[in-house]
Amino acid sequence: MMAVEVKGGATSGATFEAGQPQPLFDLRILGGNAWYDLGKDGRFLIPVQVEQSAAVPMTVVVNWQAALKK
Repeated sequence: MMAVEVKGGATSGATFEAGQPQPLFDLRILGGNAWYDLGKDGRFLIPVQVEQSAAVPMTVVVNWQAALKK
């Protein structure tokens, strides 16, 4: 994802000028598809591939409601 500074345009009557592209952040895009969405607050939603890590143990608590009554 890149950002480019833009100067001029139709409203200012000036000639359109685009600056040098700058990377916004490093991406590891899933499956080669570069789709994204932009929230109203300006944040990006982009699916990325995460690093595989070692399995983390999980604790499952059964009948936990009974334990609250004690």
